[in-house]
Amino acid sequence: FARALGPALAARGGTWVSVLSAAAFAPSPATPAACAGMAAADAMARALRADLLAAGGHLLAVYPGPLDVAENAAQPGPKLPPARLAAEILAALAAGQEDLLPDPVARDLHARLRAEPKALERDLAAVPVGGW
Repeated sequence: FARALGPALAARGGTWVSVLSAAAFAPSPATPAACAGMAAADAMARALRADLLAAGGHLLAVYPGPLDVAENAAQPGPKLPPARLAAEILAALAAGQEDLLPDPVARDLHARLRAEPKALERDLAAVPVGGW
């Protein structure tokens, strides 16, 4: 698929945007199946990126934290408004970024993962259902 799409996308100066979730790298024990799906989609995006790069294309992977949408209304903590996510994606595209952590929650989770993965794993295990 990517080998066929890559040249066409590259010829048009296009970019594939893969909007996932910070759950792709910081899974919540409360939603293991959804997080596993995000991790699998992240692996697919990385493989697709390699194919697109080889064909001259580009892929932007986006990993937001919780979004400010009706489904997350009861969830405590900061949430990213969809309009802000869209603005961050446009800015990342203009800058030629490959990965985007568009909000403080995603950036904090990513920094903690890089610093001490097992500590983040333990912290996430302690988060109550419905929280992040």
